[in-house]
Amino acid sequence: MVIAATGTGASPTVRRGAATSVAALLLALSAPGDIVGMQAGSPTWTTRPAKTIRIPGTEADSLDPRARLRIGGGGTRIVVVTGDLLRRREWRLSIWTPDGALLLAAESHEMAEGVSMPSRLRASADGFRLHHGDRDVWYGYEDARPLRTEFPTAGLDRLWRLDNGELLGLGRVPGWFAAEGVKPETQAIIHAQPVGDGWRQDTIGFLDIRNRGWYLELPPDTSRPNVVHEISGPPQPFADHDLVSVDWEAGSVVVVRRNPAPGTAEVTELLASGDTAWQRRLVLEVMPLAPERAEEIIEARLARSEGYGAPWAGRPDARAAIKDAVYVPSHLPAATGMVLTASREVWLVTPREEGGMVVWHSIPRDAGEMESRRVLLPATFQLRDVFGDHAWGFSASDDGTRVAIALRLVRPNG
Repeated sequence: MVIAATGTGASPTVRRGAATSVAALLLALSAPGDIVGMQAGSPTWTTRPAKTIRIPGTEADSLDPRARLRIGGGGTRIVVVTGDLLRRREWRLSIWTPDGALLLAAESHEMAEGVSMPSRLRASADGFRLHHGDRDVWYGYEDARPLRTEFPTAGLDRLWRLDNGELLGLGRVPGWFAAEGVKPETQAIIHAQPVGDGWRQDTIGFLDIRNRGWYLELPPDTSRPNVVHEISGPPQPFADHDLVSVDWEAGSVVVVRRNPAPGTAEVTELLASGDTAWQRRLVLEVMPLAPERAEEIIEARLARSEGYGAPWAGRPDARAAIKDAVYVPSHLPAATGMVLTASREVWLVTPREEGGMVVWHSIPRDAGEMESRRVLLPATFQLRDVFGDHAWGFSASDDGTRVAIALRLVRPNG
């Protein structure tokens, strides 16, 4: 099935239009073949602590919030990148076995000179890739010397270079619009192929980005008259826009649609050709949202804007504008985050907690390979990857520092 007709030379900018046109663009994602219902009380996987990795050279054996971790080498390598919050160009790499043996440790100056801590880490069978701003740097597992450096470019946002040299990216979304009430509703998913000195860009699908950003409608005495401003920073607190992640080895993009119906998430893997590899629908219990929670969000958002000196934050109508901008649905989205894992699963985190544990759901990407699972992970655990019967990520230790740990996945009644 094709999500959206593939066309040559599609514009990489956001589509803007009426709600009816948005519904038409997204219609092809509304009929997944499989329905997976996993409610509270269903058989649930749990975990046991398995391994703890304390990274050498970090303050008090801790990891900062920007730390990355991925599993590579067919499950034989754990790649960790961490850095210093105050010195962004100082970061370090370490590679471990699943048993916790250190294989390689290197400082940033030994690897890619003059770049800040990578924003992405990807690991494969024979090496790993770090993304630094405008470049991808490839490494092998044997040493810290770069194998090659690439500068992907096609005028797109959030670019991913695929193994075959092609690109997947998102169309650019302007941060402000010239007419009141005009806000972005969809964002193109674009496949770019090298042609001569340029790129052929085909739109292969659209993301629903309604309710993602903060958009303020302010009177004409702002810096731009009669405009809708987007506030920079994290998405809306109760956002239900589409989640997206790219598998650069498979050459595909996984989209999680979070607003088809209360308590429902639809997961689609879209190939670079525009064809759909598979779809699943996850039907969970609906979690109502108390409207009064919006008041806390309004105050926090206003305080944050005043803190970094936003020019409009001190205006008497600022609070009213933020109140109008906050998206407050009747229920929380079924999923609040997604992780693509080395086990070829899609792991979705939900807003539900049970006794200090967070409910996750894993969905296999290969039909018949494994079952879908409902899993409880500790609320302090930040999942980064899964392989075999271990979930890897970061967690807080007893003394408050953050460490890399592995949790063994335990079957229900296992």
